Parts: sequence; structure tokens; C-alpha cells
Amino acid sequence: MIATGQLKNAGTGKCAQAKSGMANGDVITMTDCSAKDIFTLTWHEDIGPGDGTKTPNHCWDTEMDTNGVKSLCYWECHKQHGNQLYKYLPKTKQIYNPGTCSSWFESLCEQTFFEHI
Repeated sequence: MIATGQLKNAGTGKCAQAKSGMANGDVITMTDCSAKDIFTLTWHEDIGPGDGTKTPNHCWDTEMDTNGVKSLCYWECHKQHGNQLYKYLPKTKQIYNPGTCSSWFESLCEQTFFEHI
């Protein structure tokens, strides 16, 4: 485990909402921060809901096409990096997916920079 805690969008001040009973393709929503919205960045460099001890086998997936729009969704963890790879920047406490930070996905990149709080 690299980090556990709430994930707050640095631009909006909203936190990612942890969801129980998730299914592949469920969109990750942003809401007012709550103590129950805990996520873990694992040593596999993927992000899943929970504190890392009993985490469901769903990870954040940054390039899911939902109704013709690229969205940040839950998907079954595949441990192969790519669209489920997240990097942690200790100096700024930011977490991001390097694959979406290109000219094709600039708007998605702006949406997926999170601050570990």
C-alpha cells in the first residue's frame, strides 16, 4: 500500500465517492467530502475503494467509454497498469494517471488530478 485516504479533486474541492456494490463501468462521482469515502493506492499502482484490507476487486479505470464520453469508472482490477496506472507525487500529494495526461486527454487529465488528504 502506498497511500490510503480521501481523494479530493484539486480543482473543484470535491472528493471521489466510494461506492459499495459497484459493477464494471460504474462512473466515479465527485461529491462533498465524507469520512466514509476512503481509497487506497496499492503497490500495484492502482486505486480501489476501502482501506486496502478488504478492498473489492474494482479499480479506477480512466479510459472507459461511457455513452461516447471517456469517463473515470470502476472496472475489475487487472494489475497491468495502462488505464489503471496511477502515480503519486509526494511533494504535492497528487495522484494522476500518466496515460491520460496527453494532448488527446487534456480535459480528462485536468479532471483526474487528485490531492491525497
